[in-house]
Amino acid sequence: MGKDKQQPRIGDIRKIAEEYFIRHGRRLTFRQALLYYRNNGGQYVPSGSFVKPDDFLPDNAFVKYIDNGIIFQADQIVQSGYTGKIYGKEPVPLRIRENDFINKEEDIAVYIHVPYINDGLHSHDHFEINYVYKGTGYFSFSRNGKERMAAKEGMLCFLAPNIPHNFLASPCSIIISIVLRKTTLTSVFSSLLKREDSISNFFRSCLYKDKYPDYFMVETGNTPEMKRYIQKTVFEFYRMDSYRNANTISVLSMLFSHVMRTCHEYAALYDSRDIDGRNEEFAYMLLIQYINQNYSTVTLKTLSEAFHYSESFLSRLIHRQSGKTFSRIVQDCRMMHGKELLESTNIPISRICEIIGYSSPEHFSRLFKKEYQVSPSDYRKSIDFSGGNEKGFEEAQNKRHKDCVSFPT
Repeated sequence: MGKDKQQPRIGDIRKIAEEYFIRHGRRLTFRQALLYYRNNGGQYVPSGSFVKPDDFLPDNAFVKYIDNGIIFQADQIVQSGYTGKIYGKEPVPLRIRENDFINKEEDIAVYIHVPYINDGLHSHDHFEINYVYKGTGYFSFSRNGKERMAAKEGMLCFLAPNIPHNFLASPCSIIISIVLRKTTLTSVFSSLLKREDSISNFFRSCLYKDKYPDYFMVETGNTPEMKRYIQKTVFEFYRMDSYRNANTISVLSMLFSHVMRTCHEYAALYDSRDIDGRNEEFAYMLLIQYINQNYSTVTLKTLSEAFHYSESFLSRLIHRQSGKTFSRIVQDCRMMHGKELLESTNIPISRICEIIGYSSPEHFSRLFKKEYQVSPSDYRKSIDFSGGNEKGFEEAQNKRHKDCVSFPT
């Protein structure tokens, strides 16, 4: 088979980038690495030789699998205007088009951030979702490229379209990059856009508002289950059949749901320019998401530590967006969940107090009666309750309310 009919592998580009860096002390752009590969010859692999594994792979085996992966759209990337500009005194952000990286008949693409590659400050007309599967990466959103933010293993970063940025992968890392068309969200992920969680609100803000966040990050813990979802996304994308696009989208949707169900930690740098302006609504939404998931223990101090903003700033932001104080929002969450436990379990009221974050049953009873005009014990008597000891507790704990207060729309 002729070389013009074959595509380079990720492992080939990884090797070229590393050897060039060792020899010259500087990084190639992705396009330069592809050109270097094409002009100097390389180990071409027939596209049909890439086989999807049947099960979860250990990290070392997953690296080998990735390195054998074909770089789709390689010719399109080389032939496009995608040149990459390394930082200078006044760098002009490169703009990358979705059709350079995504097959025109598909909605999604999966790439790897190869170590020793530096594309400089750039933006794109599509969404980019990066996952640090192994090692570390460094995000930059400043024009001089000097202000960097480290992303450790398990960090999931959602990047909005048209936001200048750069991402560098450290040596021996695995950074999975998922590229998603804007039109795909409205045509394929329509149900996702109707949900009330951080991911859905981020996408809605970017699609329908003039002011939207640059990005937001979620700390997933890099759990085995998270790794399985990431591997499954990669496997489906590299499955060479007519179902790969639809299946990759389905797995990605499941990954989003898993993240919102299990992950509670968010990074604070959502907008590199103006937290008080165009991004305040989204910052507030993330605060509420965090409070909903940690209502039994959260304090203004722990919220400040989690988001790296001062307590006074968070208090003002919450009040501006909701008209309520931080303590009132926490109380609403506790009352709502306490009411649910009274309805769905026969757990003693003293134990319910502990679960929702109150040390005194008397204090809980006073607040509950003030909120619902009935005591907790009388409320439980008024409903048709039947159940074994602590029956339904797990279901009640896992159930997610839409909100304790409304998300911005």
